[in-house]
Amino acid sequence: MQITNKLFFFLTVALLGVSTACKTTSNAPSAQASAISLGVVEGVVKVNGAVAQAGLALKSGDSIEASGEAFADIYYNDGSKVRIANGRAAIGATTKGIALRLIVGKLYSWISPGTSYEVNTTTAVAGVRGTKFFTEVKESKTYFCVCEGSIWTRPALAKDAAETVVKAGQDLYVLADANESDPVDSPGMVDMLNPVFDDMAARTAK
Repeated sequence: MQITNKLFFFLTVALLGVSTACKTTSNAPSAQASAISLGVVEGVVKVNGAVAQAGLALKSGDSIEASGEAFADIYYNDGSKVRIANGRAAIGATTKGIALRLIVGKLYSWISPGTSYEVNTTTAVAGVRGTKFFTEVKESKTYFCVCEGSIWTRPALAKDAAETVVKAGQDLYVLADANESDPVDSPGMVDMLNPVFDDMAARTAK
């Protein structure tokens, strides 16, 4: 009888332990959500209005502001990284991957192969799956320049519009009236952007 009671006691404790472990696991944040961080900070960078330091964990919905000569590098758990310079942006997410809304300023995106990534601005939407490209929002227009790989773009206000493919070495503008320029070769701009991406890589390696 005592053996039976002890066996029942141990089984009850074991079941409670399994139940607790299951609850803990279900409440844990996803790997994607828990592994976004502020990797590099130069100058005064604010997250949600407060001055931030490198190493700060970030999540979807956070806003990042880097004014003047300041910039911030954001690191994702898959190796992707983006740099916000002289601008303001908000971290987002899609059902397929990561996303970022650029409100104003400059954004350097270096996305790991296989990762789905989307950039939204007031005038444009762009999507990629592993590439390096530059985005700038200024005076109600969005500028894209692709350094590696390719992206697709469309005006934000024309959801049914056909997507335009911008290839490596090309750039294009999307205007506030939902018009797009045609992609054109821009090797000089690519040459200006590549040193920034090189700097991002060097800082990641440290």
